[in-house]
Amino acid sequence: MKCVIKPIDDVVEILGEQELFEGVERKSFFSVEIPVENGCLLYNTLTKECIYYGADEELKVDEKKRWYVVPENFKETDLVDELRSVLLLTKQVEEGYSSYTILTTTECNARCFYCYQQKHSRRSMSVSTAKNVVDYIHKTQKKGKCIELAWFGGEPLFNKNVIDYICNELKALNIDFKSSMITNGFLFNKDIISDAVSVWNLEKVQVTLDGTEEKYNKVKSYLNCKDSAYLRVINNIYYLLDADISVDVRLNIDSYNINNIDVLIDELADRFKEYKKLRVYCHPLFEETGITRRRKEYERKNIYKKWRLYAEKIHNLHLGDEVMSVSGRLKTEMCMADGNSSIVIMPDGYLGKCTSYTDSNYVGHINGDFLDKSMLEKFRKHREKIKECYTCSLYPVCIRLEMCQEQKNCYAEYRESMLDIIKKTVLNEYYKFLEQEKKVGVNNNI
Repeated sequence: MKCVIKPIDDVVEILGEQELFEGVERKSFFSVEIPVENGCLLYNTLTKECIYYGADEELKVDEKKRWYVVPENFKETDLVDELRSVLLLTKQVEEGYSSYTILTTTECNARCFYCYQQKHSRRSMSVSTAKNVVDYIHKTQKKGKCIELAWFGGEPLFNKNVIDYICNELKALNIDFKSSMITNGFLFNKDIISDAVSVWNLEKVQVTLDGTEEKYNKVKSYLNCKDSAYLRVINNIYYLLDADISVDVRLNIDSYNINNIDVLIDELADRFKEYKKLRVYCHPLFEETGITRRRKEYERKNIYKKWRLYAEKIHNLHLGDEVMSVSGRLKTEMCMADGNSSIVIMPDGYLGKCTSYTDSNYVGHINGDFLDKSMLEKFRKHREKIKECYTCSLYPVCIRLEMCQEQKNCYAEYRESMLDIIKKTVLNEYYKFLEQEKKVGVNNNI
């Protein structure tokens, strides 16, 4: 047997070596088997360790002490919960924020039928509020760190002036920062991209494409657009890449475009095959927003099946990979909503923890001195376990938050897709391991 991926130090330190036990044993629910040539990989989603054993080998006593096998009635989810509690208690929390998500506006020039912000109020940040945003960042930033600004909307470029203002003022204060943006990409041009590089320190942009030209133009329904919006956005992606800005292209998938996405992937591969900073990924639209129609089971199965096929195609065309962490720390936070290092700033200066809530559930204001602790705890609260949790391999890498609009349900198709991504990521690490073994000729037997 060989160790392909080493376990997480802090988890192993807390868990210790598993005590041998008498009685009926079973494979841990967190042990994921991945067949490979002449053997099998066994990856543990809790310890993040991966071992290889040959077709004629069985788990030895030493491996049974490493949490690949557990007593039949062992409650593994309780173990994960306890580990997370210990890690959160011992985690060193630094004062200040390292990440600010700033909504320059909730206005938008597109009219996507599925947008969750359709029913939200429309408002834009004033220059006077932007001045207070700068003061707030100056006061609350993590000292000595390069902070991250994420521009969000609506369409953040609908209010470019406040982006210019905030970035120029932060530079005047010698505050080190870099920025990213989620945008539809329509309003970019060469002059704005020049500002994005020199003033905004923009490193990455996410743009959504809903299909090829005809499909995209119909879905987006841009206001006052006489030419092809699709071609304009495609050209802007070229400009961004040529300016050395990374571009993530998100492909939304639902019944309205499920077959068109296949053609779009081919088109993107043909257009952008020479660009190393373009990453394409796809994901089903979430049903929980109340905007998209509730899917029937057969529709959901088909959509998730297509998602997996498209992810494989994207990988084979070298357009990007869907990956999950197969090493690193045990997941103790889901996202910025339950983390301590991020805050969301609304156009009128109210503070939040999630961009799904722009009209409510504020935790404070940039002009105030205190945050609402009860609201912060509300964002941190986990959903109650469902019966599938108790036997799910993904439990150590999954945190379902009560406030999250995208986690109200957990579908079998989603779990299968995420597990498939983990297996592919582990396989990639295994192939790297084999290459390294060839180079150094090291015997890595356990």
